[in-house]
Amino acid sequence: MIVDSLQRFSEEAVDPAVLGRIAKASHQVPADATGLEIAVVTDPEARRSLEVLCLDRLEKIYLRRYARLWVFSFMKKLRPSVNELSRIRTRQMLKKGSVFNGAPALILILGDSRRPQEAANAPCALADMMLLAETLGLGTCLSETARSILNGSRRARRILSLSRGKSLLGILLIGRPEAGFLRAAGSPFPVRWI
Repeated sequence: MIVDSLQRFSEEAVDPAVLGRIAKASHQVPADATGLEIAVVTDPEARRSLEVLCLDRLEKIYLRRYARLWVFSFMKKLRPSVNELSRIRTRQMLKKGSVFNGAPALILILGDSRRPQEAANAPCALADMMLLAETLGLGTCLSETARSILNGSRRARRILSLSRGKSLLGILLIGRPEAGFLRAAGSPFPVRWI
Protein backbone atom coordinates (compact mmCIF):
# COMPACT_ATOMS: atom_id res chain seq x y z
CA MET A 1 0.00 0.00 0.00
CA ILE A 2 1.37 3.41 -0.95
CA VAL A 3 -0.25 6.56 0.37
CA ASP A 4 0.66 10.23 0.50
CA SER A 5 -0.26 10.87 4.13
CA LEU A 6 -1.35 9.01 7.20
CA GLN A 7 -5.09 8.43 6.85
CA ARG A 8 -5.97 6.96 10.24
CA PHE A 9 -4.35 6.26 13.62
CA SER A 10 -5.02 3.24 15.81
CA GLU A 11 -6.60 3.86 19.22
CA GLU A 12 -3.51 2.52 21.00
CA ALA A 13 -2.12 5.13 23.39
CA VAL A 14 1.45 6.33 22.98
CA ASP A 15 3.73 5.97 26.00
CA PRO A 16 4.01 9.38 27.77
CA ALA A 17 7.80 8.95 28.05
CA VAL A 18 8.01 8.55 24.26
CA LEU A 19 5.83 11.63 23.75
CA GLY A 20 8.09 13.55 26.15
CA ARG A 21 11.16 12.48 24.19
CA ILE A 22 9.52 13.58 20.94
CA ALA A 23 8.49 16.92 22.45
CA LYS A 24 12.10 17.51 23.56
CA ALA A 25 13.24 17.03 19.97
CA SER A 26 11.65 20.42 19.31
CA HIS A 27 14.51 22.01 21.26
CA GLN A 28 16.89 21.32 18.38
CA VAL A 29 15.72 24.34 16.37
CA PRO A 30 18.52 26.32 14.73
CA ALA A 31 17.99 29.60 16.60
CA ASP A 32 16.96 30.84 20.04
CA ALA A 33 13.48 29.48 20.73
CA THR A 34 12.96 30.74 24.25
CA GLY A 35 9.43 31.99 23.44
CA LEU A 36 8.13 28.67 22.15
CA GLU A 37 6.13 26.31 24.34
CA ILE A 38 5.12 22.72 23.72
CA ALA A 39 1.81 21.31 24.90
CA VAL A 40 0.98 17.61 24.66
CA VAL A 41 -2.72 16.77 24.57
CA THR A 42 -3.49 13.14 25.47
CA ASP A 43 -6.72 13.59 27.44
CA PRO A 44 -9.48 12.07 25.24
CA GLU A 45 -12.06 14.57 26.49
CA ALA A 46 -9.86 17.58 25.67
CA ARG A 47 -9.01 16.13 22.23
CA ARG A 48 -12.67 15.49 21.45
CA SER A 49 -13.66 19.01 22.60
CA LEU A 50 -11.07 20.51 20.26
CA GLU A 51 -12.18 18.24 17.43
CA VAL A 52 -15.86 19.18 17.91
CA LEU A 53 -14.90 22.86 17.75
CA CYS A 54 -13.06 22.22 14.47
CA LEU A 55 -15.92 20.21 12.98
CA ASP A 56 -18.50 22.87 13.89
CA ARG A 57 -16.41 25.56 12.21
CA LEU A 58 -15.66 23.35 9.20
CA GLU A 59 -19.37 22.76 8.67
CA LYS A 60 -19.96 26.52 8.58
CA ILE A 61 -17.06 26.99 6.18
CA TYR A 62 -18.35 24.21 3.94
CA LEU A 63 -21.85 25.68 3.81
CA ARG A 64 -20.52 29.17 3.13
CA ARG A 65 -17.82 28.32 0.54
CA TYR A 66 -18.56 25.01 -1.07
CA ALA A 67 -22.20 23.93 -0.79
CA ARG A 68 -23.58 26.26 -3.47
CA LEU A 69 -21.79 25.91 -6.79
CA TRP A 70 -22.17 29.56 -7.81
CA VAL A 71 -20.57 30.67 -4.49
CA PHE A 72 -17.82 28.08 -4.92
CA SER A 73 -17.08 29.31 -8.47
CA PHE A 74 -16.88 32.90 -7.24
CA MET A 75 -14.71 32.00 -4.20
CA LYS A 76 -12.24 30.10 -6.42
CA LYS A 77 -11.58 33.32 -8.30
CA LEU A 78 -11.10 35.34 -5.10
CA ARG A 79 -9.00 32.89 -3.09
CA PRO A 80 -6.59 30.42 -4.67
CA SER A 81 -6.78 28.23 -1.54
CA VAL A 82 -10.46 27.58 -2.28
CA ASN A 83 -10.30 24.85 -4.90
CA GLU A 84 -11.78 21.47 -5.74
CA LEU A 85 -9.24 19.63 -3.59
CA SER A 86 -9.99 21.77 -0.52
CA ARG A 87 -13.71 21.20 -1.10
CA ILE A 88 -13.23 17.41 -1.26
CA ARG A 89 -11.00 17.34 1.83
CA THR A 90 -13.44 19.45 3.83
CA ARG A 91 -16.35 17.23 2.81
CA GLN A 92 -14.36 14.09 3.75
CA MET A 93 -13.50 15.45 7.21
CA LEU A 94 -17.14 16.28 7.84
CA LYS A 95 -18.28 12.89 6.55
CA LYS A 96 -15.77 11.04 8.79
CA GLY A 97 -16.59 13.30 11.74
CA SER A 98 -12.88 13.55 12.39
CA VAL A 99 -10.23 16.22 11.96
CA PHE A 100 -7.55 14.43 13.99
CA ASN A 101 -7.92 11.03 12.22
CA GLY A 102 -8.21 9.22 15.56
CA ALA A 103 -4.78 10.39 16.78
CA PRO A 104 -4.34 9.50 20.47
CA ALA A 105 -2.01 12.47 21.01
CA LEU A 106 -1.56 15.99 19.74
CA ILE A 107 1.64 17.95 20.16
CA LEU A 108 1.06 21.68 19.93
CA ILE A 109 3.65 24.38 19.37
CA LEU A 110 2.65 27.62 21.03
CA GLY A 111 4.28 30.99 20.59
CA ASP A 112 3.83 34.58 19.59
CA SER A 113 3.20 34.63 15.84
CA ARG A 114 4.09 38.34 15.77
CA ARG A 115 7.66 37.50 16.71
CA PRO A 116 9.45 36.42 13.52
CA GLN A 117 11.94 34.19 15.36
CA GLU A 118 9.17 32.12 16.96
CA ALA A 119 7.16 31.87 13.74
CA ALA A 120 10.30 30.74 11.87
CA ASN A 121 11.31 28.19 14.53
CA ALA A 122 7.92 26.45 14.75
CA PRO A 123 8.17 24.57 11.40
CA CYS A 124 11.72 23.49 12.27
CA ALA A 125 10.54 22.16 15.63
CA LEU A 126 7.65 20.32 13.95
CA ALA A 127 10.02 18.72 11.43
CA ASP A 128 12.40 17.57 14.19
CA MET A 129 9.54 16.00 16.14
CA MET A 130 8.13 14.30 13.02
CA LEU A 131 11.49 12.80 12.14
CA LEU A 132 12.02 11.37 15.62
CA ALA A 133 8.45 10.05 15.88
CA GLU A 134 8.69 8.27 12.54
CA THR A 135 12.10 6.87 13.52
CA LEU A 136 10.37 5.40 16.60
CA GLY A 137 7.73 3.73 14.41
CA LEU A 138 4.95 6.24 15.03
CA GLY A 139 2.86 7.97 12.42
CA THR A 140 2.55 11.75 12.26
CA CYS A 141 0.48 14.26 10.40
CA LEU A 142 0.34 18.06 10.49
CA SER A 143 -3.06 19.73 10.77
CA GLU A 144 -3.06 23.24 9.34
CA THR A 145 -6.86 23.15 9.18
CA ALA A 146 -7.18 22.55 12.92
CA ARG A 147 -4.45 25.10 13.69
CA SER A 148 -6.16 27.90 11.82
CA ILE A 149 -9.62 27.07 13.21
CA LEU A 150 -8.48 26.68 16.83
CA ASN A 151 -6.46 29.90 16.72
CA GLY A 152 -9.69 31.80 16.10
CA SER A 153 -11.68 30.10 18.87
CA ARG A 154 -11.98 31.58 22.38
CA ARG A 155 -13.25 28.25 23.66
CA ALA A 156 -10.16 26.47 22.30
CA ARG A 157 -7.95 29.08 23.97
CA ARG A 158 -9.66 28.27 27.30
CA ILE A 159 -9.32 24.50 26.82
CA LEU A 160 -5.61 24.92 26.02
CA SER A 161 -5.06 27.61 28.70
CA LEU A 162 -3.42 29.90 26.15
CA SER A 163 -2.18 33.11 27.68
CA ARG A 164 -2.58 36.48 25.98
CA GLY A 165 -0.16 36.87 23.09
CA LYS A 166 0.25 33.11 22.55
CA SER A 167 -1.16 31.35 19.53
CA LEU A 168 -0.94 27.92 17.96
CA LEU A 169 1.99 27.83 15.56
CA GLY A 170 1.63 24.14 14.73
CA ILE A 171 -0.32 20.99 15.52
CA LEU A 172 1.23 17.55 15.12
CA LEU A 173 -1.08 14.52 15.21
CA ILE A 174 0.79 11.52 16.50
CA GLY A 175 0.09 7.84 17.11
CA ARG A 176 0.46 4.38 15.71
CA PRO A 177 -0.77 3.96 12.11
CA GLU A 178 -3.97 1.91 11.87
CA ALA A 179 -2.69 0.15 8.74
CA GLY A 180 0.66 -0.41 7.11
CA PHE A 181 2.13 2.90 6.06
CA LEU A 182 4.57 3.64 3.29
CA ARG A 183 5.63 7.00 1.93
CA ALA A 184 4.66 7.74 -1.64
CA ALA A 185 7.70 7.56 -3.84
CA GLY A 186 6.63 10.60 -5.85
CA SER A 187 8.85 12.11 -8.47
CA PRO A 188 12.26 13.21 -7.22
CA PHE A 189 13.16 16.86 -7.23
CA PRO A 190 15.75 17.74 -9.85
CA VAL A 191 19.20 18.46 -8.47
CA ARG A 192 21.27 21.06 -10.29
CA TRP A 193 25.00 21.32 -9.79
CA ILE A 194 26.43 24.77 -10.38
